[in-house]
Amino acid sequence: VVLEGPLGGESESLTPYFSWSSIRNAKNYTLTLASDEGMGTLLYTTDIKDQFFQYPKDAPPLANNTKYYWTVIANNEGGEAIGDRSDVGSFSTPLGVIEIEFIYGAGSRP
Repeated sequence: VVLEGPLGGESESLTPYFSWSSIRNAKNYTLTLASDEGMGTLLYTTDIKDQFFQYPKDAPPLANNTKYYWTVIANNEGGEAIGDRSDVGSFSTPLGVIEIEFIYGAGSRP
């Protein structure tokens, strides 16, 4: 499986979209999200039928300004892996800072 995104950059939200290349004869894909590159501290794992997925709002919440790591593996009809797991991809979540700018107009003065 070849990961397509998010890779290396910042996601647009705390519910990012994940995508990867499709594998012929795959019944589904297992996406795994972790807080470390070695995939030792798993945060979320799910089976998906398509090759794209949006992180659900009812899943464990992602923190702002944090780096996460993910992999995908294709599975056959029997639930066994087809080939190797993808390389580990990474992305960062947005800062979570809201900037408000007040602009006072010159308006008409007496």
